[in-house]
Amino acid sequence: MQAKHMTITLTSGHKTLVLGKGHPYRLRSVQGLEAAPVAIASAPNAGMHGDTVTNVRLEARSLVLGGTIAYLDDLERLRERLARFLSPHEEGLCTIDYCGTKRQIGYRVEAFSIDEMANLWAPMDFSITLFCADPMLHSTDSYGRNIAEYLPQFALPFCCTAEKKSIMGYRKTSNTIVLKNDGDTAVGLKAVIAAVRGPVNDPVLKNEATGQQIGMKMTLAQGDTLTISTLPRQKQILLNGENAMMKMDRTSDLTFALTPGDNLLCYEAADGRSNMDVRLYYTPEYLGV
Repeated sequence: MQAKHMTITLTSGHKTLVLGKGHPYRLRSVQGLEAAPVAIASAPNAGMHGDTVTNVRLEARSLVLGGTIAYLDDLERLRERLARFLSPHEEGLCTIDYCGTKRQIGYRVEAFSIDEMANLWAPMDFSITLFCADPMLHSTDSYGRNIAEYLPQFALPFCCTAEKKSIMGYRKTSNTIVLKNDGDTAVGLKAVIAAVRGPVNDPVLKNEATGQQIGMKMTLAQGDTLTISTLPRQKQILLNGENAMMKMDRTSDLTFALTPGDNLLCYEAADGRSNMDVRLYYTPEYLGV
């Protein structure tokens, strides 16, 4: 049976601190990875038993890491490095590797303490508390896909003559694609629509699984790039880097998201659909690890 293992890597700016087996900072215990606190709001029912749930949200979570400085010959230097690394004034990224499953979460240092040293020659135990304002754990991989791609056909040995021409690539005839979200919750995405081969009129991106769509009332000239973000706290529509939110049509929904499981997405345009490149980027999110 494969032994369980966990390694936690803290990254802040250009600095990195690793806690785990085989490192100067050993990991003894971890709390808070399994789930975030849940806040449930409800209202009393009129004339009936019980309440009606009006809202469910995840609150910020705290990760409590218990560790040991095991290298006795270098104890004081490692202690000073640990104290200087854990600055509450800097944001950081915590990466968890638990038996090969990797997740990431942003943090700020909430508390740091070193246990009372009854013996100056014994290993030193410490505790780190990380405050995570966004309680979701993110995949370490961000997925990107061009759903209007050309498929290459070039191969060796290569032979091409004036009488017998060769196909170097072909365009997918379907304007749909299935994107899998293997996370635990719906996630927003970033769509980059480029008018590569000519103008594009009124581009539309649809999620057939949810019925949501984002449509634009505008013409993209060849070379233009339209960027649409439905990520939380990052919702925006940019045309060549400039705000184009006013060009969004009334049927658009900026809560456009990929639900857990398979999502059938398609792109359309009033004219010039074959001139589009459509790249989608998203990162699955998880409740725990």
